[in-house]
Amino acid sequence: GKIVTLNVHNRFVWMHEHWHMVSHPGKVDDYPDGWLGCRYKVVDGGNGQVALYNEYWKMYIRLTTGDIYRNANLNDESRFTVVDMGGSKVGLHNAKTNRFLALNSAGEVYVTGELDGDQLPSNWGDAIITVT
Repeated sequence: GKIVTLNVHNRFVWMHEHWHMVSHPGKVDDYPDGWLGCRYKVVDGGNGQVALYNEYWKMYIRLTTGDIYRNANLNDESRFTVVDMGGSKVGLHNAKTNRFLALNSAGEVYVTGELDGDQLPSNWGDAIITVT
């Protein structure tokens, strides 16, 4: 699969040694090669969904009803529907939790409240991710 980075508010979604996902400051067009925790392999999640796998940590991004973690196994909380927001911007919706992955301007990676996959407002910047 393709290797991508996820950027919101000039911050990359970063997988590190702790279970909780965090972010790292950086502009979309200025990504350092050594930031292995910010690279995700897009893998087939089945049923038209994708999963995001970090090859360095050998873990998937997992979205629960309350937080975003890393997870060794591909499960329903690790599968996302990609919602096209135009250009290289997407929303990542998890059907099991009915929530989106989001990152606020303070750098906190979080899950939105319940929201159907086709209901992401175009002005909701925290959940609109630039994929590179």
